[in-house]
Amino acid sequence: TGAPTRIFPNTVREAAIKWNNGFSFLPKPWTAVIIGGGIKGKPWPDAEAQVFARRLKEIHAKLGGSLLLTTSRRTGENAQSIILNELKGIPMYTYLWGEKKENPIMGFYACPDLIVVTADSVSMCSEACGTGKPVLLYSGKWLTTKHLRFAQALIDNGYAQDMLAPDALTFKPVKTLNSAIDIAEKILAL
Repeated sequence: TGAPTRIFPNTVREAAIKWNNGFSFLPKPWTAVIIGGGIKGKPWPDAEAQVFARRLKEIHAKLGGSLLLTTSRRTGENAQSIILNELKGIPMYTYLWGEKKENPIMGFYACPDLIVVTADSVSMCSEACGTGKPVLLYSGKWLTTKHLRFAQALIDNGYAQDMLAPDALTFKPVKTLNSAIDIAEKILAL
């Protein structure tokens, strides 16, 4: 299940050491928000971005704390604007696509108490589920059947939970995803 990633216990520990101080001005708990977007040449629909942003706002209202938010080249300006407008007033550290500063993605995987990720990217979902932290997936109606099947496999296997599920905020992963180790073990067995 998933894509091989660079997320291992040692890389997560090293990133936590590097980035914890950079986020320390923000109130805890920290929720990382990893946003993809359009797929197969189709932009992320504005309505989906709005549902996603409103659910993030609800999560913040229940948990408090701050957001560590990043967008990707596929998010699109409209979706990014919708999300940021909806989340105005919430303390956050952002890394928006194209910004000229160090990419904090490893810190976003290492430091938060919760990770929310859009399910349009196998790699982003695999990295999030490799951290051992609670992961919530947003699998809206713009996804392909293949993407929906992958997101459901992560949920069914206890790596993540649906962001819209009523019990989403109580989710704890039952195991950590690490396809790179699984692949290495199979190669060594040959």
